[in-house]
Parts: sequence; structure tokens; C-alpha cells
Amino acid sequence: LYFSSTDNGNCDSETDTVNVTVDPRPTLSGLTNKTICGNESVTYNLNISNASGVLVTGGSPDAFSPDNTSLDFSYTPSASDITNGSVTLTATTTGNGSCNAVSRTKTISIDPIPVVSAGNNQTVCDDAGTVTINGTATDVNSVSWSTSGSGSFSTTSNATTSYTPSSADYTAG
Repeated sequence: LYFSSTDNGNCDSETDTVNVTVDPRPTLSGLTNKTICGNESVTYNLNISNASGVLVTGGSPDAFSPDNTSLDFSYTPSASDITNGSVTLTATTTGNGSCNAVSRTKTISIDPIPVVSAGNNQTVCDDAGTVTINGTATDVNSVSWSTSGSGSFSTTSNATTSYTPSSADYTAG
């Protein structure tokens, strides 16, 4: 850029220059909202340009692997994250030259870990007819019973059901 004096009377014009370098602004992508089960990890592959690094904050510092300054990292939810049902992560570019940092904030939604129990093992006489089975399930939307034998269930979609063994089931033991 040039800066000059004008209307100097009998004197010559004076000019000076200044250079202005325009740095391209940083970009950041790859951090997205995700939904996982509480016993899973999530992997991110961040992409940056016009910045030298990234810092990811939020959640538990020990939950990042290899660490929270890597472009490629995994996050394993802490017990607190699982209890809360989500964790919010913010990625911010570092080494941005003359430009402001760019940040992106996203949420990992964490579904509770399903727990099922088929109940206690039972031994019955072959004249018992039907056997009541008391299963339990928490943090599930539905359940389903199945058998490796050929007997039948009164219902396959309730935690508590009755099973009627077939003659082949009795023979197999």
C-alpha cells in the first residue's frame, strides 16, 4: 500500500509504503454429533487448515486417546458422562497466525448400557408342563425370548413368560 503527501506547495510529494499480509482464516471440520452406547468409544478424525493444531475440551481429560490435542482421537465416556447421558466436546484451532481461533462444539449422546437377566436356572420334572421364567431387563426398549429347543413360549416379548418344553426338549434334557 502506498501513502503519499499531496498539495505540498513547492515541495515534492513524499511517499511511503506498508505491506499488509492477509492470512487465510483457519478451518476446522470432522467434529460431529454422535450417539453411542455407554460401553462404546467414539472416534474422531479432525481436519484443520491454516492452523498448526487443535485443542479439544469438555468431558474427562483422561477419556481422550491418545490425548486432547490430537487430530485423530477416540473418546471413551467416563462414568459421569454415562450417568449424565451426554458429554459436550469443543474443538478449537491453535497456531492461527493473525486470525482468530475457530471452534466447533458437538455433543456425544450416550445411551445407557442395557442389562438383561434370564432369571435363575431351573430343574423340573418332565411332567411339569409349563415352566414360568422371570427375566428382567433395564434400559431396553423391548425383549425377545428364543430357544435352542423346539418348545414354545406363552409370549416372546415380555420379560416374564411361560415355556412349554417339547418332547424333544425332554429327551435332550
